[in-house]
Amino acid sequence: WVPHELSEKNLNDRIIICTSLLAHNKIEPFLDRIITGYEKWITYENIIRKRAFYEPGKPAPSTSKPKLSLNKRMLCIWWNIRRPMHFELLKPNERLNSERHCQQFDKLKTALQEKRPAMFNRKDIILLHDNARPHAALGTRQKAAELG
Repeated sequence: WVPHELSEKNLNDRIIICTSLLAHNKIEPFLDRIITGYEKWITYENIIRKRAFYEPGKPAPSTSKPKLSLNKRMLCIWWNIRRPMHFELLKPNERLNSERHCQQFDKLKTALQEKRPAMFNRKDIILLHDNARPHAALGTRQKAAELG
């Protein structure tokens, strides 16, 4: 939860927490172990524009604004402190569900084995993502537990 306006106490509490986390990271590094997952809808419209030549001095005909796009794809991306670890662009208008999320965990596991084998072998990965339904489903939580 994030308040829209921070009070002086909220601000001081956040400074204390951040300082504490940075101190803890010096003793036992954990920021390198965080893998963050996020989904974002990307809307698009494939507009075909044709070339046209107009007589000098005459105005070009006006073109109407394109309608709101109904075409959208979901980008699912997983990254750590250094770089993206895995991403997937779902089919047009396809939504993320628990089963698909579990498949992404398998692909993330493969990516971790290739890109960060030391992290993968330690089995101390910290997964960070919100509590959307596909993330909070029992099957997804069990699959996430296998990773870290």
